[in-house]
Amino acid sequence: MNEDALLQQLREAFRLETEERLQTLSIALLRLDDGEDDGEREAALEEAYRDFHSLKGAAHAVGLDAVAQLCQKTESLLRDLREDPQSVTSPQVDTLLAVTATVERIVLSEIDVSREELAGLEEQLGGKTSAATAAPPALANAAPTVPVASPQTPQRSPAAVRVSSDRLEALVGKAEELALLKLADEERGRKLRQILGGLSPGQRRRHGLGTELRAVTRCIRDLPPDLDTTALRERVMALARILEKQEEALQQARTQLRELTRSEAHECRARAKQLDDFLLDARAAVTLPFESLLQTFPPLVRKLASQGGKTVELAMSGQETEVDRRVLEELRDVLTHLVRNAVDHGIEPPGERKALGKPEAGEIRVQVSSREDGNVLLLFADDGRGLDLEQLRTQAVSSGHLEATQADSLPESEIEALAFRSGLSTSAMVTDVSGRGLGLAIVRERIERLGGTLRIDSRPGMGLEFGMELPVTTSSCRGVLVRAGGRRFVLPAAAVRQICRVRERDIAVAQGVPTVVVQNQTIPLLDLAAALQLPAVERDGADCTVAVLGVGQQVAAYLTEVVERELPVLLKPLGPQLRRVPSVSAVTVLANGELVPVLSPHSLLRAAYAKQSKPTAASSPTKPAPPKSLLVVEDSVTSRMLIKNILVAAGYQVLTAVDGVEGLALLKTTEIDLVVSDVEMPRMDGFQMTAAIRTDTQLKHVPVILITSLTSDEHRSRGLEVGANAYIVKGEFEQSNLLDTVRQLV
Repeated sequence: MNEDALLQQLREAFRLETEERLQTLSIALLRLDDGEDDGEREAALEEAYRDFHSLKGAAHAVGLDAVAQLCQKTESLLRDLREDPQSVTSPQVDTLLAVTATVERIVLSEIDVSREELAGLEEQLGGKTSAATAAPPALANAAPTVPVASPQTPQRSPAAVRVSSDRLEALVGKAEELALLKLADEERGRKLRQILGGLSPGQRRRHGLGTELRAVTRCIRDLPPDLDTTALRERVMALARILEKQEEALQQARTQLRELTRSEAHECRARAKQLDDFLLDARAAVTLPFESLLQTFPPLVRKLASQGGKTVELAMSGQETEVDRRVLEELRDVLTHLVRNAVDHGIEPPGERKALGKPEAGEIRVQVSSREDGNVLLLFADDGRGLDLEQLRTQAVSSGHLEATQADSLPESEIEALAFRSGLSTSAMVTDVSGRGLGLAIVRERIERLGGTLRIDSRPGMGLEFGMELPVTTSSCRGVLVRAGGRRFVLPAAAVRQICRVRERDIAVAQGVPTVVVQNQTIPLLDLAAALQLPAVERDGADCTVAVLGVGQQVAAYLTEVVERELPVLLKPLGPQLRRVPSVSAVTVLANGELVPVLSPHSLLRAAYAKQSKPTAASSPTKPAPPKSLLVVEDSVTSRMLIKNILVAAGYQVLTAVDGVEGLALLKTTEIDLVVSDVEMPRMDGFQMTAAIRTDTQLKHVPVILITSLTSDEHRSRGLEVGANAYIVKGEFEQSNLLDTVRQLV
């Protein structure tokens, strides 16, 4: 496929994504303005923050830098508002809605927006616009120039007609509704078999009664001849004839019912096959090969590699594997975040790779394959640094996710899982591309929303691999029907490791948490009703039935009242009013018309493990921590005073120095928690000072943020090479960006 055609596809994909995101953004922002409850405001802020973050990355991918910058500034405002949801004002919401309208004009209506209008919006958001990025560049001119090696894949060119995606979705929805007819057929056949089985005992009883009547007739014949038994004998014979006719009628009805049941079963099988074939054909209409998604990533890799001064090769396989288009749409954000993380701070610069004995060109591998169980396995790997487990451990403690004693005892697998928590970053350097600790949290959220599983495998110094097992479709699955709290629920069968009986004496308590041993593994035991905030049923010491749920490394047993059966489940998405109901991911309709919630194993297990690891009140600090001490190194008086005032207003103790020489002298005589430095300074510049800090055994742990007007990829790369933790361009500088970066590093 030539570059023009590829860019045209990128344009269309970005338009579709933007249209969907702007709809959800508008709803979230209106909820934010109307919401009086703190929880509702917090949820709306989080949703808007994540959507703008994803929209920023997508805009970068297609070269719309003006949109990307506008989204980045909006993201920064929302990040600050998340800290205090009550501080949201109506003018701020109006500004955010104006941003969505502007993005819609640029992307969907392709209307040019003046520099003045963009500058006005960015001023309202709290930043300034730069002339270099004010005018939105055309998508057709956004092709990155750094070559990336990627395999050529065959292009399919089947005959096609243009049908809107909405109509296709409606077609598939109607086809899926027909699956309920199949379930109703099965239920009707089951009831017919029950009726047929119930006739046999009645027939046997009538047959026995006839035998007894005949015995009575013989007894009457044996009575003395002088006893008049004519009336009695006639009555018994009449009853016998009535009973015989009833037996004949019952036998005839039983034969007819047997034929009806057999015929119904045959017709049910025929209708089921027709429905299954129709559903397969309908789903095929919205099924696409992974190629349609993966072909959008070579340009993104090229652009990010160019920005970082790196060479990155992208190898892909299994693009012909087909899945539901809705799955691909969710995976677009997932792969975008993984690519950005890998290129920006996973793969080392060429010089560093050469020193480590690696090829100067880094590699990203994407492999797609079908599994025997019908699911799809997606592997994403790079040959870069891998995760810095100690950094994750330290950040988890400093950010309050874990206590120091907990972090020290966590195994490596659980430390790796911390990378998926919002606010924790695997990056040693914060840039405009990554390092804010949000991308991997979105990855986990998207995979869980799809009903898939996610694992991470880090090899320090060798690379990082993500393994994602995904369903082919999001509309159906196999489920286990259970009862808890007197109500029915469905557990996705893919997450049910085992159903078993547990005796009361086998339940132990470890650190205040009930546990049980299943397959030689001690796992937490929870009451499913209690987890769903329903009244639990008293067990009275009797044996109980548990469903063992497992997702990745997390496994727990849940007490249920009854496990009824396994069944095919047609998943119906929750409306916006119910989307945030805890532990419920969808609903389904049983054959009898009953609506049953489908539970989310990810949410149940995450809540269970969070409850286990929640620090107690006794372990909470009783005194506030002293303010952090920061050093600002800047030769410009105006810039030095501006940065100092910002940091002092945020509660930090701030010292200043006019250049790198004075800064190093202060560092050696004063305890400093973080350095904020300019790059271009007399005597010793910021690069030289940072390098000196990293080679000093007493100072090498001190984080360094470089603030500079040098925007080239070469300077960014040099900042990373000398050991800077963050690189902020003065043209993009804003107060919230600086404070957010400082909070992440100290």
